[in-house]
Amino acid sequence: MIVGVVLGVRAAAARPSELGGVISATENLLGSVGEDVVHARVVRPGAVLGGVSSAWAAGPAAVAATGVSVTAWPGTPVMITVRPRPLGHAISQGQPVARAAVTIGGEVRHITLVASRAAPAPSVRWRLTRL
Repeated sequence: MIVGVVLGVRAAAARPSELGGVISATENLLGSVGEDVVHARVVRPGAVLGGVSSAWAAGPAAVAATGVSVTAWPGTPVMITVRPRPLGHAISQGQPVARAAVTIGGEVRHITLVASRAAPAPSVRWRLTRL
């Protein structure tokens, strides 16, 4: 976020209204910092941010359902925190499995993580042999 204040702008022959002068001064101010900020994709849709594991089968990856993009200063720190959701025994492809908080500087955005593929429930035999 860029915050600026334009003060002391008066009407002139080139800008017959004060508002026109303010707009011109604001454009100059934004132009001076515009090349320093960058627009970057922090998380791409489908990016693997975790995984689901079980004792009876290999679990699916937890992938980002949506992406996160940001306009910020280069070098702005990014932190991703993943919180799992309660899950049943079987998982279907595309089922929400977690929620990720993406912190970029002081801004937090939340995205849902979904299962990349289905995972079966444990078999009856597996359950009976582990009582």
